[in-house]
Amino acid sequence: MYWTTPDGSESLESLGLRLALIYLEKEGITPIPAAETNPALKLNRSIFPIFEPYDGSYINADAGGYQILLNYRGASRSFRTYSMQDLKSLPSNALKDKIVLIGPTAESLKDFFYTPYSDNSLTSPEKTYGVEIQANLTSQILSAALNDRPQIQVWTDPPKMVYGIPLVDWREHLWIFGWACVGSTIAWFIRSPRLGILAISLSEGALLGLTYYAFLQGWWIPLVPPAVAISMAAVTLTGYVASQERTDRKVMMNLFGRYVSPKVAETIWGDRDQLLANGHIKGRKMAVTVIFTDIKDFSTISEKTDPEDLMEWLNEYMSAMTQVTVEHGAVIDKFIGDAIMALFGVPLARETQAQINQDAESAIRCAIDMGKALEKLNERWRIAGKPMIQMRVGIATGTAVTGSLGGHQRMDFTAIGDTVNIAARLESYDKSIDGGVCRILISQTTQKCTNGLFSSKFIGAVQLKGREQSTDVYQILSLLYPGTGSATTN
Repeated sequence: MYWTTPDGSESLESLGLRLALIYLEKEGITPIPAAETNPALKLNRSIFPIFEPYDGSYINADAGGYQILLNYRGASRSFRTYSMQDLKSLPSNALKDKIVLIGPTAESLKDFFYTPYSDNSLTSPEKTYGVEIQANLTSQILSAALNDRPQIQVWTDPPKMVYGIPLVDWREHLWIFGWACVGSTIAWFIRSPRLGILAISLSEGALLGLTYYAFLQGWWIPLVPPAVAISMAAVTLTGYVASQERTDRKVMMNLFGRYVSPKVAETIWGDRDQLLANGHIKGRKMAVTVIFTDIKDFSTISEKTDPEDLMEWLNEYMSAMTQVTVEHGAVIDKFIGDAIMALFGVPLARETQAQINQDAESAIRCAIDMGKALEKLNERWRIAGKPMIQMRVGIATGTAVTGSLGGHQRMDFTAIGDTVNIAARLESYDKSIDGGVCRILISQTTQKCTNGLFSSKFIGAVQLKGREQSTDVYQILSLLYPGTGSATTN
């Protein structure tokens, strides 16, 4: 609004300020300092903040003299304008008690400027003439002094300089950080790309609406930095989440990918947040049904067979048994030589007794179908002149601790506990008990869970190796109701 000469001897007022002061003097309003410590100009109740180099969106702007942020009335031609020709026909009192500014509007004089109201046209953006700029300044000063029209305010106080770098006002930091949190929240809770983009667009729209409303109230608060913060935070966190998901997927696939059905794998991946902790499957106590299988007299067969032929023959057997196991929804825990250990009811905990019963039933059906698959293998091996075999199966239902064991280089999902031991001992118990091509022994708990669906024979209360208490052992003879599943009589 004015400029002080370098020697401090004179202050040069702008035209707009000079006109406003002349008008206000007749109203009894004269300029005074805002306060002893604040040199800002005060007219009536309105204080005109001195423009600083970092106000609003400015960066190291030239703040020489006493400048203020100009609050335009609008686009060009916002004030009533008359040409010199129009003056001939104006009524005599048309300009009475009004401030009149006279200035050129000829294009050749180049006295025009771009303002916030200039459009975005690249060919002919709207320009405001210099006389109109002065009119806007005069109008702003008068309306502030007479009608308490608010000045454009900013959050930034004069910035503190640290090693030549300005420190932005804490309110701007908080404003930008808050919107960054909005973007982060969207990325964290909305994993759908389409919904995520929609949520970010809505938040950007809300930001625009808030800043526009604040501007109408006289506040110029940051728009672009928080808008960028929303997008950058969302992109950054999305990248982090994607990276974590890749890591989690790698862990899950290493543990389960080869030994479960696609349906089970999808279920496991959908509930990964419940399962994973620091790159490991959390150890949990849960109800499971464990199945152990082994080939009868495998040692004898391996002694009489060429190693290469033995490996090919064993892989053919394992492939068939793995397919049956996976089809029945089990998770293959491990291969131990010619033995297979598989788990039903993992890795997602069963919550009802009906689900536990279903796992026990599925395990027995799996064993019966293993026997059926082995019969087909034996027929093929008989024709090819390869060894024909029988297998033993042990099944136990109960509680076990499940989770991943190992280190970063190698890790396996497994179950440990008494139930696992019982299933292993049932498989190897009394090898003289005949069961045809596939002998199936189950624990009393598994027998109770099947609700009489299978024909069975009570072997007795036996002392399994490594256990102090006796265990009631049953042998599965057949599926009583063949129409209820794919399994058949042994």
